[in-house]
Amino acid sequence: MTRKWIYASLTAIVFLATAACATQTGALGSQTEEALLRALDDERHAQAVYQAVMDRHGEIRPFSNVIHAERRHESFLLDLFKEYEITIPRDPWPARALEAPETRRESCVQAVEAEKANVEMYDELLELVAEPDIREIFTRLRDASEQRHLPAFERCSESNPGRGHGRDRGRGRGGC
Repeated sequence: MTRKWIYASLTAIVFLATAACATQTGALGSQTEEALLRALDDERHAQAVYQAVMDRHGEIRPFSNVIHAERRHESFLLDLFKEYEITIPRDPWPARALEAPETRRESCVQAVEAEKANVEMYDELLELVAEPDIREIFTRLRDASEQRHLPAFERCSESNPGRGHGRDRGRGRGGC
């Protein structure tokens, strides 16, 4: 899956979700609301992809750790939706049949690209929003991807597939 494909897919989904979900109060501008919708969809998509990897390869790290973080990220965004009284769109990803790559290493390589795209997305979204609380959440989510998820998947993608089988090898970092 290329970064362009991921971005094109997310853009199309955000457009459809935006058309289907309007704010109840109009407290936010449409640009900010679209940014929140895009971020929420991205966090949900990551959960679905990482779950597909675990469905295929078992509860392997770092996927098993990162999926929990992605769920927390979703909850932070949902809190913003509630605070600004934005209708929460249904999650379209569980209904889609996502296939994980054949190998754990390929899954990690794909996750590296997805986390890089996530960082870029949050950089773009931060340019669109002015609200301090939304900027704070977007910054925290970007930093988690850049400083924790990406390095974990990079270690996993570089690891010897026969060594450790995705278990933590005592580094205390949940590496692959």
